[in-house]
Amino acid sequence: MRSKTMLGVLLASAVSAAPVAGAEKKMTLEALPAAVQKTVREHSQGATIKNIVQEAEDGKTVYEVETTVAGRKKDFLVGADGTLLDAELEVPLSDLPPAVRSSLEKSAAKGQILLVESVTKDGTLKYYEAQVRIGGKQKELKLAPDGSRFVEKKK
Repeated sequence: MRSKTMLGVLLASAVSAAPVAGAEKKMTLEALPAAVQKTVREHSQGATIKNIVQEAEDGKTVYEVETTVAGRKKDFLVGADGTLLDAELEVPLSDLPPAVRSSLEKSAAKGQILLVESVTKDGTLKYYEAQVRIGGKQKELKLAPDGSRFVEKKK
């Protein structure tokens, strides 16, 4: 009986120590692990850090960093080992490739384009993500760099 109780205590401790999906913890740059600090400093040069949050994603600890650089929003995600996982940078409509801009304007039709961000993963531009208000409802559109609809592949 005693071993069952001890096993229960050990299991409860292991579960409580694991990152919990959706649980966020506000962090400061100085409180980050050294490898994460290094990556954050490299990717926030010339930017103002607005917020740093530790969270769990797919059972792994990651750090989401929100910054502003030259008046544009730039957010990125860093793994616990300091690896840059992905980055989102606000892009003015006028700076989009013509095919992306044309496709976005057609998709938004008579709606309003609120925000466009480039999304980079593993150092490669994967897609553009746009927040659009159409008929009073906000939608998210994802477009590949060639202007076609972007569909994320399941892991």
